[in-house]
Amino acid sequence: MTEAFIHVGKTGGSTLCSILRNACHSFVTKPCPQEKKDLSHESYASLLSTYYHIPDFENGELSKHSYDFYILSVRDPLLRIISTFLNEHPKNMIIEKIKRLKLIYELDQKHFSKNMGKTFGRELKFKYKYIDNETSPYYSCFPTLEIFASLLGGNITANDKSTNTEDCAYIAKTKISGQHRSLSHWFWNYEHVVSLMKQKRNNNTAALLLVRNEFKWEDWVTTNLWLGQKEPITTYPKLFRNRQMHYMPVKNDISKFGKANICKALQKEYSIYFQLLKDSANLSMKDKQESLRVAVENCPNLEFEIDFSSSNIS
Repeated sequence: MTEAFIHVGKTGGSTLCSILRNACHSFVTKPCPQEKKDLSHESYASLLSTYYHIPDFENGELSKHSYDFYILSVRDPLLRIISTFLNEHPKNMIIEKIKRLKLIYELDQKHFSKNMGKTFGRELKFKYKYIDNETSPYYSCFPTLEIFASLLGGNITANDKSTNTEDCAYIAKTKISGQHRSLSHWFWNYEHVVSLMKQKRNNNTAALLLVRNEFKWEDWVTTNLWLGQKEPITTYPKLFRNRQMHYMPVKNDISKFGKANICKALQKEYSIYFQLLKDSANLSMKDKQESLRVAVENCPNLEFEIDFSSSNIS
C-alpha cells in the first residue's frame, strides 16, 4: 500500500511529523533526517507515508502522484484560521524568533557563534522594519484579531475588482478566501489542498483517514488500526509544538460578533471540511458528530445541515 500524509497548515501536523519516518519535504534528500524524531515505537502510518506540506503543494508534487490512501491532519476551520492569523502576524513572529534564539543560546552557549547572532540580528531588524512599515496590512489594517474580524462584516466582496486594493476590508476578505498565494497558510486551505488531491486520487476510490487536531491521539489510534496495525499503538499526549500564545503581543481575543463574521466568511471551508469528515474511513459516526458539535459551538450563527450517513467527495 502507498500512502500520502498531507499536513494542512495550522492543524497540528508538526506534532505528528516528529513520529513519522518520512516527514520531510519532497526536495529534501532521502532518507529524512531522524535526529528530532521518536521512532522507538514506530507506527504503520510512519512506515508507509510520503509527506506533503506547503512547499510540496507549491511545487505540484502532490498532484503528480496517486496513492492507495491519504492521511490528512485537519482542524475546525474557525480554529485553523485564527491560528493562521496569530502565527503569521509580524509582531508575534518577532517574539517567537527572540524566544527561539534565547532557547538556542541557553542550550548551547559554547557553540553559539557570533555569526549566528549577527544573522539573527539582521533578520530581526528587517522584521521590525516590516512591522513599522505602514504598507503592511497587519500593521495598518488589522493589528488585532478583533479588527480583522470586524472588517469581514462589510458589503465589500473579495471578488469586487472595482474596490481599491488598499481597502482594509478588501484585503481581509481576499486573505480569508485564500486569494493571496504568497500567504501560504491562508492560500493552502481545504479548498486548494483537496483540489490538488483530486487530480490524482484514483477516481475518488482512495481511502481518506483524518487526524483531527482536537482529537489527535484518538484519531492516531483509529488511523493505524485501519491500516492493520496489530501491535500496541503508542500515543504521545505530552508531545506538542511549544508555541504557547500567552506571551505573544497579538492574542486570540475576539468577540461573539467578530467570531460570527469569520464563521460566515468560512462557510465554503466548512462545507469541504464536513465532506472530508463524511468520507473519512477511520472516524466513527460518533467521531463525526463530535466534530459537528465543535463546529456548532464555534459558529452558532451558521446553520449546519450535515448527513454523515453517506459518503463521497464530490
